[in-house]
Amino acid sequence: MNVLYLHGLESKPGGSKVKYLNDRFDMCYAPAMDYKNPELFSEMIDLCIAEYFDLIIGSSMGGYFAHRLATHLEDTKVMLFNPALHSRSFEPEGVVTGDFNVGGHCVIGLDDDVINPTETYTMVASNAIYDGLSVTPIEKMGHRTPLTTFVDVMERFVED
Repeated sequence: MNVLYLHGLESKPGGSKVKYLNDRFDMCYAPAMDYKNPELFSEMIDLCIAEYFDLIIGSSMGGYFAHRLATHLEDTKVMLFNPALHSRSFEPEGVVTGDFNVGGHCVIGLDDDVINPTETYTMVASNAIYDGLSVTPIEKMGHRTPLTTFVDVMERFVED
């Protein structure tokens, strides 16, 4: 399985989650994301078309991007961790919604003090654009996803 991992706005590529993903899957690509680059979204669509990814994983702003990218790709699943579907500190340029329904999971830390978890849950539950997503609330998890929680969720929900 080939995966694309998109870090959050103030995060950097690499780290223990990317190491886990590289050990767990056939291929994991985790690029540096400059969310203020107005060309980033179209560049990422081009990348996803050139290099097929079975799964796009994203955290926070990366989760928002992951979902929107997948709407342009047929049969690409997502795993979103506290996605910035609302309350973003800025609106990235060039992000548009495609035509495909997206399947996958949305993990919401109930103690997230950056992206309101209640609002995220309500959006995912009531907006047709998110119909293909199941929601997994995690008690005592804030905005950052601990490695142990990340691994547990991936092992529970991602099939080889």
